[in-house]
Amino acid sequence: QGVNLSAGAAQSVPFTWNTAGASLGSHTLVGQASIVTGETNTSNNSASTTSMVQSAVHDVAVTGLNAPASVTVGDVVNVQVTVADTGTFAESTTVTLTDETAGVTIGSQGTSLAAGASTVLSFNWSTSGAALGNHLLQATASAVSGETALDDNQLTTTVSVQQPVSEVLSITSATYRTKTGLLKVQATDSLGSSVTLTLSSSSTGYVY
Repeated sequence: QGVNLSAGAAQSVPFTWNTAGASLGSHTLVGQASIVTGETNTSNNSASTTSMVQSAVHDVAVTGLNAPASVTVGDVVNVQVTVADTGTFAESTTVTLTDETAGVTIGSQGTSLAAGASTVLSFNWSTSGAALGNHLLQATASAVSGETALDDNQLTTTVSVQQPVSEVLSITSATYRTKTGLLKVQATDSLGSSVTLTLSSSSTGYVY
């Protein structure tokens, strides 16, 4: 392209490079300005840069699945799924989280990603009514058009659903006062809290 410049001026010149048929790998691109009449310093008449030509790839992947190792039945649990566009095109995919053990879909969310980008999606899993024991959670990103590498579209993790912890009292001391007929019991529950029980005698037995 021809360019006319005034003294001290600069101008960017756009070019379109069609990489169809270009070999894969590194390519060195050189911009060259022709010598003008009377020019003696020609060392700065060219500049270069390197560009990588890669295969065109459609690919999305589930790269992270974060959930607590154990939960109490009845809890609403936040589960986070990371999905990435590992290809060279912008893509849209639907991420579905399932409880494979119970055969239940926890939720589905759609997302759009630029090439090389990733995002974290949050799901709320209600464990009300869930069976006790291990549950296999699976996050799946739907295949995009032209995608062939599907092994990375799923990720799993195991969560243990447990019953609530029962509070058990451990007696640490007991005092009985004969004059008042009061029995004072000091105890500690399984959660670490102190509990005081006072019992009094009556004609029908002991009452709190």
